[in-house]
Amino acid sequence: SYSLNVYTPNIIKEQVDILVSIDTSGSIGTDELEEFVSEIVGVINSFEAVKLTVIVCDAAIQGVFRFNNPQKSEILSKLKLKGGGGTSHIPVYEYIEKHIPNAKLLINFTDGMTEFPKRKDYPFKTIWVLGGSWRIDKNRIPFGNVIELPRRA
Repeated sequence: SYSLNVYTPNIIKEQVDILVSIDTSGSIGTDELEEFVSEIVGVINSFEAVKLTVIVCDAAIQGVFRFNNPQKSEILSKLKLKGGGGTSHIPVYEYIEKHIPNAKLLINFTDGMTEFPKRKDYPFKTIWVLGGSWRIDKNRIPFGNVIELPRRA
């Protein structure tokens, strides 16, 4: 600060890479999808510079969407939340290993009614965000950290 006769330059904010998967299986309804997107917007709004990759998956990858410093409106207009089938997170992890080898963090938005990868020691951190009325008991998640969204009335 100037009052101490010390000048500290503004810290240049580092760009944060955020990798997200959204479960679009049959057990996830419109309300859950809206809640998941709102949570994603909340996450990106807490950083100055964000590169966001969203993997949309039911039992297969339905789309991968990339954004730079997106606003909520851009995410809502460009994100195509196709799906409705069964659920597996195995394709998400396979996609990341093949296409995003330097991933640091994956945030999975799901109700947890999914097929989990057998492997549990990925080189990136995993957070499972459980939402929806059909969500499983968080203790059934085999690896990673679990955050539960508040249940709706």
